[in-house]
Amino acid sequence: MKKTLSFLMLLFCLSAYSQEYSYHKAQLHCHSTNSDGNMSPQTVAQEYLSRGYEILFLTDHNYMTPSSDYSQEGLLTFNAEEYTFDKHMNGFFLNHTVDATGFTVQQAIDSIRAQGGLCQFNHPVVAATNDWSYTYSQFMELSNGPDLIEIHNAGTDMIPLATFNRAIWDSILSSNKIIWGTSTDDMHKLTEGLIIPTIDIGWVMIRCNTLSRDSVYAALSRGDFYGTNGVEISHYSVQGNTINISSTNATKIKFIGDNGQLYFEVNGSSATYKRTNQKYIRIELENEGTYGIGAKYAFTQPVFFNSTTDVENNIGFQPNLSIYPNPCTNKLNVCFNTEKESNVLFEIYDLTGKILMSEKHNIPNAGFNDLPFDVSILKPGVYLSEITINGVRIVKKITKV
Repeated sequence: MKKTLSFLMLLFCLSAYSQEYSYHKAQLHCHSTNSDGNMSPQTVAQEYLSRGYEILFLTDHNYMTPSSDYSQEGLLTFNAEEYTFDKHMNGFFLNHTVDATGFTVQQAIDSIRAQGGLCQFNHPVVAATNDWSYTYSQFMELSNGPDLIEIHNAGTDMIPLATFNRAIWDSILSSNKIIWGTSTDDMHKLTEGLIIPTIDIGWVMIRCNTLSRDSVYAALSRGDFYGTNGVEISHYSVQGNTINISSTNATKIKFIGDNGQLYFEVNGSSATYKRTNQKYIRIELENEGTYGIGAKYAFTQPVFFNSTTDVENNIGFQPNLSIYPNPCTNKLNVCFNTEKESNVLFEIYDLTGKILMSEKHNIPNAGFNDLPFDVSILKPGVYLSEITINGVRIVKKITKV
């Protein structure tokens, strides 16, 4: 699914939500004895639960371990798999196993999307004898790119010269394509203590109103999470062109924008930055540790602004919208955020322009909203959805199966 800058703008302001949202610790990449891990799925789940995780995707190579095989009380688990060919890609929210041997990157993405899942491009680096790298040009050539990309993979980050080149991510973002960044363990074998640890060294904090499949899916789809290995974000808000952020333990905060340019840096645990004419701003937070020992990080998703004229008009807010699942069966959810009371018009057209559905809704409060729509009247096929929120018109292609 292509996502363009014309309608995207994130709003993170915890006090303004009409529903109560909170962060939940999640692991998006780990393995069990169902592939090349050394622990059973149940043991993997117990290890993560004991470390405060609330969400877990077990991603065995070319095998979808059913989430019911490793579910634990207090831990939300989901079907997932690491598609393994000459590249590695995680599929989340899957229905069945796919042997991806011999796939191309586009075939892997399309296969994941055909199951209504989300796709993560794993560790796009050169590591030892393995070349999982992918260039900016290759990402741009994809007709439908991945939803997520590993900015930090704790397994490959420990290999010399195998850390992901974030300049590629910034180039993609600057070219009007959005891929959200993640941090993961990629844990295979459990080691702790004086040995280099392999667990709880890279994760994401997902912000949602309930611990449910739909809420986690929507949060990952819209980029409502941050990556970390220990730095905690306590407040993050965007009001117009002003960004505020604070942390309980950061010692440095960097505001990075178009093509990876560093625009502002603060030594401390809180910062405010007013955007000027950048397409997007993302934030990196660091705790430098003691003499560099025990350094920690966190990073936000990019905040996109509508255009350079936003500064003059003091605009800078557009509804950040996701539609899921897509492809869908009989139910479609439209998830978006608003700054104020809003009127929403949702319409579906066939490809000739004939209107097939039309619903109006009044949203009384600011915040995130997740509206369900019954699309059972539609026949299988491709349609155009049009969502108008306070005069802002957004068109997205949807597929009914």
